[in-house]
Amino acid sequence: MKNNDQSRHFILYDAMPWVGMGLEAFLRPLSATTQPVASLSELKAILMQQPRQTVIMELYGAQECLYDGLYFILHEKAFWPNTPWVVLTDIENHSVLRLLASIPDSVLVSKRDGLEAILDAISAAHHAVHYLSPDIRRSIAGQQGSGAFRHLSGCEWRILALMAAGFSAKSIATTTYRSYKTVSTHKLNIMHKLGLNQSGFIHLLLSLRTRWPC
Repeated sequence: MKNNDQSRHFILYDAMPWVGMGLEAFLRPLSATTQPVASLSELKAILMQQPRQTVIMELYGAQECLYDGLYFILHEKAFWPNTPWVVLTDIENHSVLRLLASIPDSVLVSKRDGLEAILDAISAAHHAVHYLSPDIRRSIAGQQGSGAFRHLSGCEWRILALMAAGFSAKSIATTTYRSYKTVSTHKLNIMHKLGLNQSGFIHLLLSLRTRWPC
């Protein structure tokens, strides 16, 4: 890692206290200072005051569901382009992992990988290099035949968020003043882009709604 202030200050966000304590113990020999946070809003507040810190975070917390963390990574992260960002997760959902892995400078580590992967990830984040840990690569490679990934549009993200919140295609059409056919087309586009069939899409929605997703 680079020998600067940024590489020695870490913000840790995880719903499991033992993960935070483990990370603190792991980083201590690197002369690092760590600051645990309990929510995404707290993480955002700290970054607004002190952006030159390294973030190591799970995709969900005790107060947020998976969609909240996913949205934070894909949208809020853009406000701090120079902040090194490591996603350390136990999520196994292929669609969620593919979505994150598609971001050019994303750094994604599975909690099932060894500690060496965390060091590699931190180094990659500080050099703005795309990095996927071995277990993440295996998980994504397990979903073949879905075609090349394309990013979701803003409208597709909104439709996905509403469906994750429990709205049906018909109610979304009423809420967004769009036709049912348009909403259904957005849904089909989301499924196509993520390489999902109907069953996989339902599993994704259920995962996005929970605070302890699989």
